[in-house]
Amino acid sequence: MAYVKGTASNYLDLLDKLRTFLTSNADLVAANQQWTQLRWSNNELFVRGPGLDGRQQIYCGIRALTFASLDAYNFGIVSAMSYSDGLPFQGQPGSNPECFVPLWNDSMPYWFVANGQRIIVVAKISTRYMALHLGYGLPWALGGDYPAPLYVGGCTDTSTDRWSSNDYGFRSFADPGNGAQVLSPAGTWLQVRNFHNFANQEWEDDKLNVWPYGGLNQGPVSGSDGASSNVLRSLRNNGDGSYTPFPLIIHGNAPSPEIYMELDGCYYVSGFNNAAETILPIAGVDHLVVPNIFRSDRWGYWLLRLS
Repeated sequence: MAYVKGTASNYLDLLDKLRTFLTSNADLVAANQQWTQLRWSNNELFVRGPGLDGRQQIYCGIRALTFASLDAYNFGIVSAMSYSDGLPFQGQPGSNPECFVPLWNDSMPYWFVANGQRIIVVAKISTRYMALHLGYGLPWALGGDYPAPLYVGGCTDTSTDRWSSNDYGFRSFADPGNGAQVLSPAGTWLQVRNFHNFANQEWEDDKLNVWPYGGLNQGPVSGSDGASSNVLRSLRNNGDGSYTPFPLIIHGNAPSPEIYMELDGCYYVSGFNNAAETILPIAGVDHLVVPNIFRSDRWGYWLLRLS
């Protein structure tokens, strides 16, 4: 995998820097995992990833959206089953309902991590951390049974949301609210959602969840009373001060409790005695502690492998 840290002058520059990283980063090129640029016009980027074996065709799109009157400057993100230059960004074959990542028109530190099958971006907006995931997860199935394990993770499903939103559903893809979609083995896009938007309440009945942040209960339950929350809120670091990461697993609930995939390079980590941007060395590899946007409680962080 490839990793780079830097600073973009604004949301448009962030997109341009991501384009350059995906198509020409030396580590990606050396591994034959650089992405091919298919569209770069009107602040719209579409790229195709080769997978880890060089034989895949993984289509991902990011566009910059400007709502100056609302002081909202955002990314829209999609994955698709194929690409046609004659079709609009949001009309590509088999694409998901568009997800969105609020940013701003000012400088921002960023972290890019990618390989030939998935893209992760973290951008720091003021004291908040916006993140996106595009491309494949690691499927819990044979390749022939799950040929396109796509996970599109943003922060919201509303294009005009501002980075300063405090909605319950305004959440990172690691513990999503209303801004994440997964392509099922049957080829249907499904929402992945751990929390309702109208109250601090877990949503575990008819939506897919990301474990271990959600998914241990049946039916919607109180965020303060639910078993999954209680388990998480009791976790802390180990006796020697180290932290144990847990894989992030996308799964369904009753009556169809399928396990879909793990998120490559993304993990749960306890926030106990932890802080944003802490670097945790695990098995000789650096990992970045990332808040779930603005949250700072014990269950409000996730971990990104920087490699």
